[in-house]
Amino acid sequence: MTIQIDKPEPCLRKVRKRAKAPWLPARIHRTCMCTVNGGDESAPHPWRDSCDRYPHLMGEVNGEPTDDIERIWTAREKIEQHQFDFLTALRIHIEEHEPNAADADPYKPVDVGELDPIF
Repeated sequence: MTIQIDKPEPCLRKVRKRAKAPWLPARIHRTCMCTVNGGDESAPHPWRDSCDRYPHLMGEVNGEPTDDIERIWTAREKIEQHQFDFLTALRIHIEEHEPNAADADPYKPVDVGELDPIF
């Protein structure tokens, strides 16, 4: 299936900040602040067809907001929700427990020679 580059839609992707850098979870989404259940209470929630407002698209890479929706949309690597959750958990684990790992810096290409042997 080909995508229309000029018409981004909500999706989950994996992107890299530069060549050979680690994969990062990315998403394009709509967060709505419409009235919930017809009451006066407004709470942020994922947009759905029943919402009374149509918010603009927002982008997120590695849990951080970004305005570069086109970069996410044109990324070739479309992923499923479970893959997005895994990449998110992996990035959180690396930041908390392995800050000096070869793939800890999302801007630095990973050199396989720097990785610790697995055996």
